[in-house]
Amino acid sequence: MLSDYIAKRGKIDAGEGVITELQTGTDNKSEFSGRVTLDRNCLRVEDESYSLSKIRGFSNFLKRINEFNYENSIMRLKTEISSPLLLWGHRYFSHSGES
Repeated sequence: MLSDYIAKRGKIDAGEGVITELQTGTDNKSEFSGRVTLDRNCLRVEDESYSLSKIRGFSNFLKRINEFNYENSIMRLKTEISSPLLLWGHRYFSHSGES
């Protein structure tokens, strides 16, 4: 079902989200919000994009939160109910030869 959806649309639109970045080593913290999408190349939150090839340890919990390492930061993405969809979408794009 997910692969059919992606084949028709080319991406996953996960609605609005808030992303928090914690830079390791400095503990600097930043936060912004916007529309969340995931495609074969990257995860986007509004105008910021995160290359799938640089995302490590993508996980989800509580139906609302995804967490992953990106370069020198720990990223936490909070959406309404799209966390499992983003997790499976990330797995699809990362392991199906689509990325």
